[in-house]
Order: sequence, then structure tokens, then C-alpha cells
Amino acid sequence: MLWEGVHQCLSLPRWNGLILRRTFPELEQSQIQRFRASVPSELYKWNGSKYIATFMNGSTLRFGYLATDDDVINYQSDEYGFIGFDELTHFSFHQWTYLTSRNRSTTGFRPNM
Repeated sequence: MLWEGVHQCLSLPRWNGLILRRTFPELEQSQIQRFRASVPSELYKWNGSKYIATFMNGSTLRFGYLATDDDVINYQSDEYGFIGFDELTHFSFHQWTYLTSRNRSTTGFRPNM
């Protein structure tokens, strides 16, 4: 999942991706640690206070968490071409449906179908 988000961000200019875990400690100990250890730092700039990697083509990969159903508000108005739920079964149905409504993009990208 992490590599799919990185691949999309590197391949598509101005693309936004989001990777989620249920809690921040889980996020930090898994996805963030894995990303920082395996993706070459010259490919992105890291914002450690917002947990966002900005790639040289303007794409971003954000790392977030949803500890409670109310945390979905933190993603209100956001748009993500890629959303990865790490351990989807740990999220509530409300969290999943709300976040999938953020799965949209205004970059003009049209997949070949």
C-alpha cells in the first residue's frame, strides 16, 4: 500500500495521497517509519509537524489517523486521488465511507479504462 501511494505521487504531478492508521502511534511506528527509511529523501521534502511528504513534482503523501469517528472532520474538504487504509478492519464503517467521499481529484487526471 505504501509503495502504491509513493508510485502514484511520483507518477502524477500535483497528486494527493493519504495513508491512514487507526492511531498515531501505529502510524508512526509503521507507515511513517517505513516511508522515511525506504524512500530516498532527495525525492521529497518532509513536513514533520503535518506528516506530509511533498515530492518534487508537487504531489503530496499525507500520513494521518482516525482514532475516533469524530476525527474524520480533520479531512473535511480534502481531496485525495489515493487513500490507503492500513488495517481497514480496524476502522469503523462511518470512517471508511466518509474518507472514501474524499477520494476525488481536481488535477485533470483521467485513467485509461
